[in-house]
Amino acid sequence: MASTLHVESAWSAHSGRGAPRHRLCRTLGATISEFVLPPSFMVPPHAHTPPHVLVMLSGEIVDVDDGAPACCPAGSLRYAPGGDHHQIRVSPRGAHCLVVEAAGFPELRLDHRVYVAPNDATLVRQTLTRWLLDAQFASPARVEDCALALFCRVRELERGERAAASWIADVQRMLDAPEPRTAPLADAARLAGRSSEFVARAFRAMHGVSIHRYYRRRQIDRAWELLARGEPLSSIADRCGFADQSHMTRIFVRETGEPPARLRAGLASGHQANWFLASPLRVVGD
Repeated sequence: MASTLHVESAWSAHSGRGAPRHRLCRTLGATISEFVLPPSFMVPPHAHTPPHVLVMLSGEIVDVDDGAPACCPAGSLRYAPGGDHHQIRVSPRGAHCLVVEAAGFPELRLDHRVYVAPNDATLVRQTLTRWLLDAQFASPARVEDCALALFCRVRELERGERAAASWIADVQRMLDAPEPRTAPLADAARLAGRSSEFVARAFRAMHGVSIHRYYRRRQIDRAWELLARGEPLSSIADRCGFADQSHMTRIFVRETGEPPARLRAGLASGHQANWFLASPLRVVGD
């Protein structure tokens, strides 16, 4: 997933003391960047190829492009569609923010910016930052869940959507439960009392991913903590619902880029327990 926000080339002149700092991690479905921006810094004009959500953790920024300046205070969100060009001025207090890009979220279908006030963003913001910055164990699957929830929240507020049907919440709770499942879609349809096709469409429209993908992320997330605790790989595969150890290895390589045996060594030593924080926050240009 490529972004047109070329941090190194656009900001290289600002390296050194007081320069912006940046951390970037990717999952299959999202790219998450953390920025610590110095006071009164001007972010060069740029755009992001996929849609993105800006999450303001502290400080304040102002969008200063052709339209009227728009302020993004601490705690707020700002959604921008793919290809949206903007320039940003940082407040005199500086700013700490996250930029979450997500390709392949067709259910959003918004072609304009959406600004979400802090009070309307509290739950999704706190959940994302807890897993990214505070949790002892944070797998890429869990982080991707939180990232996509940002886009769902923007959609709900912009369209004034009603709460999801109760059966969708029931299906989500079933998929979140630790019991392994060999046929999550069939189980979901049986629980909902509806056809598999109807359940699949409704769930994807609500969560931005298929039931199979959602359940796969649950498996990865459960296995992540067990890997950190040093459990045998065969036991983890069985407890998390993989067909066998080799199946789990294939999924982990595809989802995380590394086999579980290598991840377990790093996780057990505490070096990679929080997947996001294991990536360095470094000065742009270094």
